Amino acid sequence: MNSETSPFTYKPDVATHQQLPILRSPLPEVPGHEVLELIGRGGMGKVYRARQITLGRIVAVKLLAQEPDEKSLSRFREEYRAVARLQHPNIAQLFESGMAEGRPYFTQEYIEGGTLANYYGGMPQDPMEAAKMAETIARAIQYSHEQGILHRDLKPGNILLTGRGDPKVTDFGLAKDLAGQAGETPVESGGGLTRTGEILGTPGYMPPEQASGVVSGIGPTADVYSLGAILYEALTGRPPFQGPDPLQTLFMVLSMDPVAPRVMLPKLPIDIETICLKCLEKSPKKRYATAGELADDLKRFLNREPILARPVGRWEKLRKWSIRNKAAAGLIGLSAVFLVALVAFAIVQVVQGRRLESSNLQLTQANTELLATRNDLARSNANLSKAKLETEQSFTLAQSALDDIVRSLGLQLHGVPKAEKALLDTLGKSANLYRQLAELRPNDSGSVERYAAALSLLAANQTAFGDYASAKKTIALQDDFLNREREKDPDNPELLTMWTRLAFDRMTTAQAEATPANAPAARKEFIRRAGIFIGRFPEKPVSRSFDVQRNWAFAGEASANGSHQDRVAALRKALGVARKFVDDFPELSSGYLFVGTTLDLLGMAHMDKREDDEADKCFQELEHYYLLAVKVNLSEEVRQGGIAHAKLKRADIAYNRGKFQQAYDLYVSAEGFYRKLAENFPRMSQHRVNLAYSLFWGGFMLKDVDRVGCLKKIDEAIVLVETLIKDDPSQASTLETYRTGRKELTP
Repeated sequence: MNSETSPFTYKPDVATHQQLPILRSPLPEVPGHEVLELIGRGGMGKVYRARQITLGRIVAVKLLAQEPDEKSLSRFREEYRAVARLQHPNIAQLFESGMAEGRPYFTQEYIEGGTLANYYGGMPQDPMEAAKMAETIARAIQYSHEQGILHRDLKPGNILLTGRGDPKVTDFGLAKDLAGQAGETPVESGGGLTRTGEILGTPGYMPPEQASGVVSGIGPTADVYSLGAILYEALTGRPPFQGPDPLQTLFMVLSMDPVAPRVMLPKLPIDIETICLKCLEKSPKKRYATAGELADDLKRFLNREPILARPVGRWEKLRKWSIRNKAAAGLIGLSAVFLVALVAFAIVQVVQGRRLESSNLQLTQANTELLATRNDLARSNANLSKAKLETEQSFTLAQSALDDIVRSLGLQLHGVPKAEKALLDTLGKSANLYRQLAELRPNDSGSVERYAAALSLLAANQTAFGDYASAKKTIALQDDFLNREREKDPDNPELLTMWTRLAFDRMTTAQAEATPANAPAARKEFIRRAGIFIGRFPEKPVSRSFDVQRNWAFAGEASANGSHQDRVAALRKALGVARKFVDDFPELSSGYLFVGTTLDLLGMAHMDKREDDEADKCFQELEHYYLLAVKVNLSEEVRQGGIAHAKLKRADIAYNRGKFQQAYDLYVSAEGFYRKLAENFPRMSQHRVNLAYSLFWGGFMLKDVDRVGCLKKIDEAIVLVETLIKDDPSQASTLETYRTGRKELTP
């Protein structure tokens, strides 16, 4: 359920739980900030460019992904704690943290120059400039180590550049607390979040000890290795290891030595190559002990002073080769037995050797040509890497542009009368474009999820506008797509989540139809899918959501079967699950919405059977619940709308019980809330519909005590509905009711 759209939009003739949100904005609402655009995404969250309203400055907002699990929540909190300890000119500065839409976020300085990866662009850099950049980053990492923080995911993509070209280290999402080295507890409090065998980081830039999945013993030299990998890419235009897929890249990291940079670029200074290869030693003991030592040697190179690192000698190269190729080394040892005999034989061949000189010269020339060809190949690889990067950037820009278009048009059309067709056309075309992008990248989970989400949004709006036939076709299309994708990856939790939510959308659409013949089957299918998901992922927060909704479905079945007792029992169970959800995940606003919606459904169930005392208790609790929800990250429209809805329901109950003074007071109170909602959210016509309802019945309560006040309120209600009926003909019956009531009160 969308946290930005009130589930308590009051319609006297339509059950509240059958309402669907009109539009879900892709950009989050962050307190005190105007979110401008999505600029990055990772395994745990998304990064947005935003404007801090109070100071007017542009910042970067990192927001945890929706429906996070306990591990990602802990990692996110600890990333904030880690960065909060670091105050360095070459580390992105932290500003503040908080909760947005039930998820934690923090803000950092916005760095406008792009990433170091984009700056390098897959091309070799000037050795002096590369060394200068590496020295600056190394000194920032040395400072981080001194503060007890190990980065563990250094790569060009996590280095941002200011407008002047100064580097800033970012993304401490895999950071580790060096103070906990003895027990190997990561920065994430509680330990156990990084387990032996769990490989975290980027394969092409991580050291062998990290690539092996072994947790113990990883220290500052791991970041030194990654710094060496960044320097290697700056010198050669590519990372030290780059396989066709991450698994093969990890194998190369563990089993191979990088190609010496001077093989590809013979004119490269030997000292900078020596520094780079010392960082990339397989054994941590043979690397620079600290990032500071690396920075000092880079400074010596820049000052044209002798460096401390020494090139690897031929015997050391032979020893390394022997360790990696034991069988071949054994054969070489065996052949030494025949060395004396071979020498004697060589002397006999001296004469014939002269005849080979010409051949050797030709071979040398061929080797020279081969080296030239290899250099050409290296340049071609660099160009291909650059082209691939540009293609990736173009694809990402296309997705972002489409996201922005959908968001922008959606916000412009949101709540605008007679905008249904334009909105549905926009959503339909955007879904088709998302499909084309998904077909271009069939193995890209992000593209697949975007297309499925676009179909879900289209179906929800088709249902909301009463186009049930189109909604069912869209849902069927989404179901076929998700079933095919799940056949490829049946254990993908994101796909299973969308597959289950789709069943909930189908159930909601079926229940919203005037003759919901398909509702029973749709409820059963959702109950089945929700049970599968909960059984697979019982600890995920979204499982709690599905458990609440599953009990709503049970209540719907009971209501259809005429069993009021079972309906109430299912809703009480849903309420218990929702409250436990809030207790376990207080930072997620969806839990609070589930409690509020379930209280509303339970109250309406009691009203259906004229159990007024029980119904009034539910709506009193609902009103009180949202009055205290100021501390919860809910929008004011949701909170104020929930309070107003509860007051209207209580007013109707009081009127039915003959408590007219109480009913009048509640109608007037609801009128105040809806008047503010109509002023603050003028595009949402439903707020004016509800305002007219509260005015009419509040005025009706005055018919025997204040005839002037009574007619004034009713006349205002009639004018409101007359204004609305131009754009919403369905209000004709309401207008007729209000006019008839007005005539009966006229002498």
